[in-house]
Amino acid sequence: TMSALTNILIDDAYTAERFGCELVGLEGTQAYHDMPPVSGTFDEDSVLPFADARAFDRQGASISEAAIVWERNGGVLITSDALQHYVDWRFFSWPSVLVHRIMGFGAGTIVGPMWHRFLVANETEARKTFEMLLDLPFTHALGLHGGFVEGNAKAAISAAISREMAKGRRCLIGSVE
Repeated sequence: TMSALTNILIDDAYTAERFGCELVGLEGTQAYHDMPPVSGTFDEDSVLPFADARAFDRQGASISEAAIVWERNGGVLITSDALQHYVDWRFFSWPSVLVHRIMGFGAGTIVGPMWHRFLVANETEARKTFEMLLDLPFTHALGLHGGFVEGNAKAAISAAISREMAKGRRCLIGSVE
């Protein structure tokens, strides 16, 4: 069985069904709606299913989301919804491009606008956590949405965080402080 290190959100049901994988989430992960159950949990001290990798638990969101640093080739930061990188739109249908643009998605490295709107309840804590993330040892990044950032990923991510935090969006589901 393949493991998906993820939270139980909408696209996880597809992943579990399509690829037959077990879903492993952060400690305290909860299932939503008719999502498949989490079969196990992990934290920053867990041994991950591939060598030279460690988890980083980003707090500051009402639903925690992990990042993984794969300590190879200068370090590869692997993220889920919070940090994404869209190279181009050629594999999107035109209605999908339109919807993504309306929701705030753009080309390049971004903080996921829906993640920010629905899950970040404390901007100050989110900013602190992003700063801690930028201190991790990585040169490249791979978001589970979008493409690969080869080289200079810290600068791209730092710029994306600055742009998104400057927008002053408010969490739409209330504070969890």
